[in-house]
Parts: sequence; C-alpha cells; structure tokens
Amino acid sequence: VTGLLFNLILLYHIQRFSTRELGTYKYLLEILAAYDTCLVVIHHVTYPITIPSSTAFAYVADRSFGTLSLAAFYSSCYAVPFVLLNVHLLYRYWTVCYPHKIALFTCPKFVTALLFNGALLQLS
Repeated sequence: VTGLLFNLILLYHIQRFSTRELGTYKYLLEILAAYDTCLVVIHHVTYPITIPSSTAFAYVADRSFGTLSLAAFYSSCYAVPFVLLNVHLLYRYWTVCYPHKIALFTCPKFVTALLFNGALLQLS
C-alpha cells in the first residue's frame, strides 16, 4: 500500500509541479513511477516469497492461484526497472558530459534500440 501511495503521489507531483526546463526527462520520471506502480500491484497479486542463497536467487508465488505463467510474468517484470534505471543513468550522464547527444532521446528508433539492447543485456 505504501509503495502504491508514494508512487501515485510522485506521479501527481511530476504532473503538477514540473517545469518546462525538465523537458523529456519528465517523461522518463513518469515512466519509472508508473511502472513501479504496476510492479507494486503485480507484487501484491503474486505475493512472492524470495529464497536467497549464496549462489542464486529464486522466488515462489505464495497464492493458490499463482500459476507458472504468472510467475514468469512477474520475473520478467522484475528486470524492467533495471533497464529503465540504465536508460535514466545514461540520460543524466549525457546531460552533464555530452549535452549534444540528448536529442537522440527524441528519436523513436534510438529509444527502441536502447530499450531492446538493455533487455537483452538483462537476459544474459
């Protein structure tokens, strides 16, 4: 409940109080907050229990309706914030060091390639 509430408050603040100078960074923040909101709901539905060990990480869905497809869906959703964080860090790095490259984030082909490559890196 706390994660859902705080992410909704964050989305409201991004919409209400962000300035024009924030530019496309505003959309990146909105995507992160919106996806985290969805992840909180998925987490509540599957109610995963993690099984840590020194060499692996696993989880079990602790619901009677937790099917294999639901567990696979949650696992794939779990990796997406890491890809989004990589894009976020690249955006911030380019803002400071290479401001002329920021325009690439407005090109749909670049964003698609970036997310596709990030997803492949997370799978490997």
